[in-house]
Amino acid sequence: SSDVCSSDLIATALLALSGLPAQASVPVSPLLNGSFELNTAGVGTTGYCYLGGSCAANALSNWSGTAAVIGASSSPWQTPSAIAGWSSAWGDTVVGLQNASYIEQTVSFSGGQVSLSWADANRYGYANAQYQVWLDGNALGTFNTVVGGSWATHSLSFNTTAGLHTLRWQGVAIASDATAFVDNLSVTAVPEPASALMALAGLGLIGGLARRRRA
Repeated sequence: SSDVCSSDLIATALLALSGLPAQASVPVSPLLNGSFELNTAGVGTTGYCYLGGSCAANALSNWSGTAAVIGASSSPWQTPSAIAGWSSAWGDTVVGLQNASYIEQTVSFSGGQVSLSWADANRYGYANAQYQVWLDGNALGTFNTVVGGSWATHSLSFNTTAGLHTLRWQGVAIASDATAFVDNLSVTAVPEPASALMALAGLGLIGGLARRRRA
């Protein structure tokens, strides 16, 4: 009968969906402390900490580096949170990439494609800045911040192998006090296109059969 046939097709579609590989090839946001709120720098909302050693990015939990740790309302740094596009959801702390300073974190990936996202802005009243995003010492992209510009959100996708990998935000513009602020860093998995299409097709088949049975 048609009901038996429909039931068989639905069972087949569900079986196909159950056999799909997991979509997330990496944990959601394996970058820890991506908004830099966990730190021992003691900057609060208005202070700052830089010039290397323990008074820099090394003061951030899960991060290392030489970049400045800056309170989002720090007036000596022209108040990063006052720049258009800022979100209070990002917390009270930003990092400033000045000259060749950097921040980095080593994370574990299980392999596959991932998408990296973050926000940046230029320090008001100083020169334009430039920085790169690195994976294991290789530049994935170069980014520029412009004086007077708003906070902007970036995304970058790349493939990884299983194991430990180091992500770095590296300042490359050597100019007195030119600073790129960065904040709200995260990494998410990118679903495999074939698997996503199979899932949609299976769900569409089930939906169509359900509508047919109601008719």
